[in-house]
Formats: sequence, structure tokens, C-alpha cells
Amino acid sequence: MRSRKIGMPVPPYLWAKGLIDDSEWVNAYIMSVLNWPHSCTLTAKEKHLIGLGKAVAYLWEPGVLIHVDQALSAGANEAEINDAIRISSLIIGLADLDYTLQQLNFEYQDHAKSFGYTNQINLPAKMLAFLDFDPKWFQDFLTTIKIIFQKTSLEERLQNLLCLAVSAVKGWKHGIQVFSERALKNGATSSEVTQVIASVFKTAVSTSMQVGFRYPCYTPDMSKYRLIIDSYMKSRAKYGEKNLDFDSML
Repeated sequence: MRSRKIGMPVPPYLWAKGLIDDSEWVNAYIMSVLNWPHSCTLTAKEKHLIGLGKAVAYLWEPGVLIHVDQALSAGANEAEINDAIRISSLIIGLADLDYTLQQLNFEYQDHAKSFGYTNQINLPAKMLAFLDFDPKWFQDFLTTIKIIFQKTSLEERLQNLLCLAVSAVKGWKHGIQVFSERALKNGATSSEVTQVIASVFKTAVSTSMQVGFRYPCYTPDMSKYRLIIDSYMKSRAKYGEKNLDFDSML
């Protein structure tokens, strides 16, 4: 059985003994966990790109495959998929680093400006100061993470909602504050911000139920996912490796 609304099969664990007999609970679960609110104004593509970011944050590979498949079906292109993955990955790294630094009794001075840092990158001063141990590495770090705050293939409103969703999954207070504000400034409604934050409940519960009941997960149309993999090879063939510093990798 497939949901007409989302185009995906109903999870088989809902037929488990003890669940299927409680129809009131199952129906409420379907509407609150497996669906966005009826009032949600996000498009199907936007929902699945945001879902992709949350699946990456939960390290939930079946969810990554599902949302890649569904995002492509809803009109996303390869560049949008790739940018959603790399931006989500950077948010995860920043959230984990910031959490670790919160556990340290670290006295710091703000040396960031001496390395050409500008306020275009909104990160905690303590984080930036901690990373000033190597000026060249620090510049490479800034170059790596600055795409979070710059224009990519993702529309700016969506990009900030994606960053907000991943920040919420990681419980990153700084990210939640920064990207909720940036999303609103770039055209998101307060309702969309609220629903993206609330969607963390949906992803956490559905992922945990899938793991807990150990049912095989829905396998998407892998030919669409391979389009993304193929794009890596095409890029490598087109641009070559002469400008890439692979020799420095340990």
C-alpha cells in the first residue's frame, strides 16, 4: 500500500501485532510522523531535500536513499542533491565541534580578523579562536564552511531551512538561532520555521521505529540514485585532477 500523498509505501512495521490493533494510534502516527501538517506550504521537493539533510544527520542511509529518490521525482536536480548533502555534512561537523568546545574551559582572544575573517560567516567566536592554531589550515577551514552562508544551487530560503533542520537534529543552539533568523530574512514564514523544527520529531520517531522493529526499509528506484553517483564521474572526467590537491591526503 502506498500513500497517495507522499508516494511511498506505508511502513510494514505498522502491521506488527499490538500496533495494527490500535487503529486510533496508527492513524494519528501516520498523520503526525509520516506526514507534514496540512497547512505546510513547503513543496514536495523542499520537504524531501530537508528530509535528506535530516537523514544524513541521523546517519540513516535508507532515509538518504528514499529522500534522494523522492526529491528527484519532485523535480530536484543533481546539483541541489549534492549541495544539500555537503551543506548538511558541514553543519553536522560544526555542531559537533561547538558541543565539544562547550565542554572545555577555554580562555580565548578573538584572533580571527588577523586571518582575514569577516562577519559574513556567523560562527561562535570561541570556535573561531580555538581554530587559530594554524593560519593556513584556518583559511582552508573557512573556505570549506563558507558555502553554508553563500549562494549555492539551493534557493536561499530553502538552504537556510535545511541548515535549521540539521541544526535542530544535532541540538545545536547557535545554528538553530542563526538559521531560523536567516530563513525568515530570506522569505520563509514563521510557520515554515516552526514546522521544520517540529519535523525533527517526525524523523527521529520514524527512524527509531524502523530500527526498533527491524523491518526491511523501502528500497527506492536506485537508477535515480545512480544519477548522482554518475555525476561525480562526469565531473572528474570533465575537470580532471590537475587542480585538486590529492597528494596532500594522508
